[in-house]
Amino acid sequence: MKLLLFGWCSLFVLLGFLAPSIFPTPGSFPYEAQLKMYEPFFLQPLAHFDGIHYLLISENGYAQYEQAFFPLYPLLIYLLSQYLFGGHSIVAGVLISFLSFIGGMYVFKKYLQELMKKDTSIWWTLLFFLLFPTSFFLNAVYTEGLFFLLSIGTFYFIHKKNWVLAGICAFFASLTRLIGIFLIIPFALIILRRWQEGKKLQGYFILLFAPVVGLATYCLYLWQTTGDPLYFMHVQWAFGAQRSNNLISIPQVLYRYAKIVVTSDWNIPYFISLCELFLFIGAGAILVFQLVQLWRKKQLLSELAGLVYFSSASLILPTLTGTLSSVPRYALLSVSIFIALGSIKKLWIKLLIGFLFLILHIMLFSLYVRGYFVS
Repeated sequence: MKLLLFGWCSLFVLLGFLAPSIFPTPGSFPYEAQLKMYEPFFLQPLAHFDGIHYLLISENGYAQYEQAFFPLYPLLIYLLSQYLFGGHSIVAGVLISFLSFIGGMYVFKKYLQELMKKDTSIWWTLLFFLLFPTSFFLNAVYTEGLFFLLSIGTFYFIHKKNWVLAGICAFFASLTRLIGIFLIIPFALIILRRWQEGKKLQGYFILLFAPVVGLATYCLYLWQTTGDPLYFMHVQWAFGAQRSNNLISIPQVLYRYAKIVVTSDWNIPYFISLCELFLFIGAGAILVFQLVQLWRKKQLLSELAGLVYFSSASLILPTLTGTLSSVPRYALLSVSIFIALGSIKKLWIKLLIGFLFLILHIMLFSLYVRGYFVS
């Protein structure tokens, strides 16, 4: 475990230094001038795009349209920067992400050991997760690291039947990302299993409220400040990528991307669009395979099924805005796909997938730190 983390962090730092020699800058990108005001300068590339919004929210509160970003992460940045780092919010943001990532990896390993016992596929699962093309977001000024810790913590404490800690993790997860509401799924499966087994359900229904209360808290805040409890959904259009406030079906999104593949010029944005499509189709195919396997084994109410359902919902949600632009990041949090990859029997297939992930990881991270929007 320590060797995996050391290797991943070393790659992370190395690519940060080599990126300028791999790709040119796109010329300029949103908030570039504001980002240059943050110190230390070498952390600036970790706060591109969404990152700068989290920093600005932590310093100034919500500005127009920034309610699209959920409040827990910027609140933690504010508290840490004010009371420990003398107002250096970018240091606080990176530290929160890094510590959350380390904690999340520890909990993920413990959870896999509970599910798979001493199966060697545990290490392959962890390796695939670290090599995934967008895993660098776990250490960026994004919510990936924090949400990973809270979501995998929810599943782990459910497995350990520690309902209090599971509920606390789910509550804070839904204050971190909208997809935290989908943590209602594993709680619902607990109730369904107990009902199927003829056991008493008294008191278990309260578990369903943990992720709901987290989201409801933010909705109440938005209702009081903007008059619209769903304002976080209604301002998605303000952040580009041709996002829509109306729900768009997956076939419509895939048709749009098919046109991009056929008609667009071969350039860096074209490559990024291909990655979005490739990762969505790949992750989607794995999740469908897992669902079929669960159905065949009559395990549709099992603990693993809850993780697969959550992963599926997490992957589908960003497509409903009409784009796959955030799918590579959301696929990272669909952790059941890494369990499936880690369980592949043939070594050459695992090596091939790992190599492909590594190449895409290097390219996407290099593009990200140079100012390209990759997810």
